[in-house]
Amino acid sequence: MRLTIPVLKDRTMNELYPGRSPDEVFVTLAPTDEAPYEGEFELGEDQKTVIVFINESPTVTARCVIKAGNGIQGVKDLPVLVIPDTVVTVTPDAGRVKIMSGEDRGKVIISDVEGSEFKVAVFEAP
Repeated sequence: MRLTIPVLKDRTMNELYPGRSPDEVFVTLAPTDEAPYEGEFELGEDQKTVIVFINESPTVTARCVIKAGNGIQGVKDLPVLVIPDTVVTVTPDAGRVKIMSGEDRGKVIISDVEGSEFKVAVFEAP
């Protein structure tokens, strides 16, 4: 199953989105019995996109990957490890993670590795 992660562009990175609940800002990627889960988003300008991962579990480390793109720089997946009760930010290089052709053209895909649950949001700085 693949969920669409909205790219938030309407405020600066320093604001915490007043008036919005965390569920409006973050998408929860959680395992299901049906299949591994994935999230996808449209990548905007390189070096302006920040992916924020949150692991709210007090004991379980979340393991996921940002899938390698299919361009010349997309050599291997980018692993992301989010230890319990922490936040991790990643500013990906578009050449490494952006799908350049095919039905997912322009997208970045985040996939779970071990069935752990985490939240993810994508911000594009002005």
